[in-house]
Amino acid sequence: MTDLYQPASDFLVMVINGEVPLTGSVFAEANLSRLIDYTRDSDISNRDWATFHLGHTDIDTPEVRTALHDRLNDEDPTVQEEAMLGLARRRDETALPLMRDWLQARPVSQIILEAAEAFADILGFSGKRHAAAVVVSSPFKLATCNAVAFHPGRSANEKNLCPRNENTITNPVVTNCIGR
Repeated sequence: MTDLYQPASDFLVMVINGEVPLTGSVFAEANLSRLIDYTRDSDISNRDWATFHLGHTDIDTPEVRTALHDRLNDEDPTVQEEAMLGLARRRDETALPLMRDWLQARPVSQIILEAAEAFADILGFSGKRHAAAVVVSSPFKLATCNAVAFHPGRSANEKNLCPRNENTITNPVVTNCIGR
């Protein structure tokens, strides 16, 4: 049997298990502040889990957004990606230029695909399973496609949305179509 991946912090384990309130009282606000502090912890498992949980809460305050933005530059790629997903869930369009860079320059994980789909949804494009999104000419406009490299086929609509031309970028995991 393999060990479960859990944070080193007992506090974070309690947060993950829903045993620690994060809203509704002064005590809960102190817990939220402590959770935010763990996003900067020296232990990667604590940063990862704190950023994951913070990104998946419905709490949207300037402090939460700042903590997520700070983690975009974390040394651990998974922490960075969890922060991006949290910002995408909060409709934070300031993260779109970095998302574009990531989709063009690095392998695309499931977390980044989820963030891309969230950005596509918030900007009025249909987020589909396996959606990949790329910021195009304007930092607030997205082109989306369902052109995952391992996808068995593409519909005529997808072919029109993501034509194979000089604007197509091939990523090891996903093909992202960039319009001009």
